[in-house]
Amino acid sequence: MDIARVCPGCLRQAPARAAVAAHRRITASRPFLQPRRPRNDPIDRPREVRRGYSTRHSPQAPPENVAVIGGGITGLTTAYYLAKFLPATSTITLYEANDRIGGWIDTVKKTAPDGQPVYFENGPRMLRGLGGSGFRADDYVFYDMLADLKLSPKISPPRNKLFCYNDELFRLPPNVLNPLVALKTSWQLLRGTHVVSGMVDAALAYRRANAREWPASAVEQDISIGDWARDTFGDAPAPRNALSAMMHGIYGGNLDQLSMPSTLPAVWFGERMPKGPDDVLLPRADYELLRDLDPRKRGIQDDVKLWSKAEVMSFPGGMASPVSRLRYLPEQDRVELQTQTGGPAALFDKVVSTTPSAVLAPQISASAPAVALNTRAVTIRTVSFFFADPDLTAKLGAFGYLVPLTSRTNHEQMLGMFFDSDTYGLRDDEKRGTKVTILMGGHFWSGSDSDSTPDALPSEDECLVHANLARGCIAQHVVSHRATLAGAHDALASAFAGRLAVAGGSYTAVGVMPAMRAGYDAARQLAGRGYVEHVGATGLAQFARKQGADVIAVPREELNGLGKQLRGSSAIGRWLAGR
Repeated sequence: MDIARVCPGCLRQAPARAAVAAHRRITASRPFLQPRRPRNDPIDRPREVRRGYSTRHSPQAPPENVAVIGGGITGLTTAYYLAKFLPATSTITLYEANDRIGGWIDTVKKTAPDGQPVYFENGPRMLRGLGGSGFRADDYVFYDMLADLKLSPKISPPRNKLFCYNDELFRLPPNVLNPLVALKTSWQLLRGTHVVSGMVDAALAYRRANAREWPASAVEQDISIGDWARDTFGDAPAPRNALSAMMHGIYGGNLDQLSMPSTLPAVWFGERMPKGPDDVLLPRADYELLRDLDPRKRGIQDDVKLWSKAEVMSFPGGMASPVSRLRYLPEQDRVELQTQTGGPAALFDKVVSTTPSAVLAPQISASAPAVALNTRAVTIRTVSFFFADPDLTAKLGAFGYLVPLTSRTNHEQMLGMFFDSDTYGLRDDEKRGTKVTILMGGHFWSGSDSDSTPDALPSEDECLVHANLARGCIAQHVVSHRATLAGAHDALASAFAGRLAVAGGSYTAVGVMPAMRAGYDAARQLAGRGYVEHVGATGLAQFARKQGADVIAVPREELNGLGKQLRGSSAIGRWLAGR
């Protein structure tokens, strides 16, 4: 098969239209557990929802009886660290409404016509280290658990990042938020095209924006990424193209709706908060986490150096491998897993809900109608294709491609495509070929419920197709996200007296590593271990403070001593940054 027909032609248009048709036909997945209503409540409850949750006693001492609701990666991590941190007399019960654990992480096996297996990922398929990011330390929880699980991820080499603009493929700069790198790479690769129109003007506008003297109150503002891009780069289309493609790939979201300080805090605070030339800004909670999980304490500093700079980490057995291994650790012998839907109400000292806010909100509305957990989320349709030809995408040397919001030919409402077999490879027992996955929907499908369109699948005999619909799978931290959660913190604290906490991507950062970090933080807070002021009894204490109040400056060398791999800015980079 000719590559011109595959990408972005055959693999883009025909499968995408098929995915649209499948999206319209799939019904919603069955609901998660909901709480039992009081016995004197005359309102009947759904037949399949029977188990309830209530709390007792003061949460000031380590709780003796804890419930964790949700068996996704946040819930599993919460339960695991609770089992490590709490006294042996404490009991932990993990509730999951589905017949499996792992949440969005799900590896599916299918059989090709010749009987050989092909594996597809319904959810996340790879991870990336954060060694070059000074602002976040979420990956250190992942490394700590890798050491516990005795798992070694597969490290794949870096690959090109592409975006598809009006049916043409272009290479993204290595760092779209670094104007020097973006300008240099974009000009070399794309000069003469409309895609990088105005890059020089954008770079100069960036310098002028960063040379401004910001008032102290500027850090507390909340604007969209789109508004920030216009304020920072002017009207040049190149930054908007790159940023909108990136937001499609990470959030499935619209840069004109997503909050800049909530979504890209490192850039936001880096502009508006002072620091020394050799300092790095980061939340105090992340600094304390780096110290607590210093890899030198466990003798894994060499492993962490390798993992943290990896652009692609995967597992030979698929992303479900750590989930399966986690379930059978000795510590998990203390965790009771409940998946059945029947049974009497149970009493707990503390309940931690790791389900999406849209699931939790109706469960607690009778007890706490004032709690506004109306955070948004988008639905993603993934359609994976396996072709017998192993070289369809190999020459591109890329992760895949993203589609910017500004593309005029994106009638299928695609977000992007992953080149799975090129990026993280195939299993040893898997049929050889090319595997790709289309991402669709996201903000394009918000509020949409239109009729289906005709199927349009490739006709190759050796093509194997797997589709999955993940409703509400990616939280959208839109403008006012922080204000919403500040109100939710107060309402939860008032209604449940600190006995109900929340954790997960509906509230804090999205992704596998942030999900594990949220579970780790929740467990530490319950056990009273380490720095947990940002968590609090509700899990939302950080949102009750002024934005940026917990961001501190730390010498770069100190962070590098804790395992980070941060480099200083070049002279030109400092000039562009207005310093």
